[in-house]
Amino acid sequence: MTTLLSNNITEILKEKEVSQQELAELTGISKSAISRYINAQRVPSSENLFKIASALDVMPDEILKMNRDTEKQQDLRKIILLIKKHSTSLTLKDKMEIMKALVID
Repeated sequence: MTTLLSNNITEILKEKEVSQQELAELTGISKSAISRYINAQRVPSSENLFKIASALDVMPDEILKMNRDTEKQQDLRKIILLIKKHSTSLTLKDKMEIMKALVID
């Protein structure tokens, strides 16, 4: 799981043209922790997984490679992007709770 997760984060960073440093700044997660996730030395907590997913505009499942690119997944991704776009008054915690609720089937 750790290697798969690190490969997925690395792949998404390349696709989005985001550096480890930029990801650290976007998420508030230390650069050393991001490096450990990418080097398969640690697994991010669920909170950090959601922060990474949010910063990279992907579903947490996409980082975990669960149901990647299915029609349902694409629909959920669109919903989350709309929520993020129109929810300036929501806190990160509120957004994470909404994302968790949408991911649970």
